[in-house]
Amino acid sequence: MEKLKFNKSRNMNLLMAAAISTTLLSIPLPAQAKKWTVTERLEKLSEQIDKGDKANELTATQVADLKKTVIDIKAKIDKMKEKNGGKLGLKDGKKVHKVLNELSVKVLRFRLDNVYK
Repeated sequence: MEKLKFNKSRNMNLLMAAAISTTLLSIPLPAQAKKWTVTERLEKLSEQIDKGDKANELTATQVADLKKTVIDIKAKIDKMKEKNGGKLGLKDGKKVHKVLNELSVKVLRFRLDNVYK
């Protein structure tokens, strides 16, 4: 009789464990944002500038200004890497990301300003 109670409680425990693990496995994990490298961000911004140019969302002057900014940022990155043995340091990376954020906002603002005139 006691063995039967033990088996029932064991079966219930196994059933509960299976139910809990099934529930946990079915919960979607939160989406993780992709970590963009400085180079990837710069390439993406260059693509956005080109798209804005082709879609007539940017003027020729704005395109020239933005492309010059991209070239300046690339030169700045190369200089920072040169000083740090071919790699971008954490502080330098943060500085570049800040400049890229500013450029991203500038591109978006130019494109939207020209579309909604």
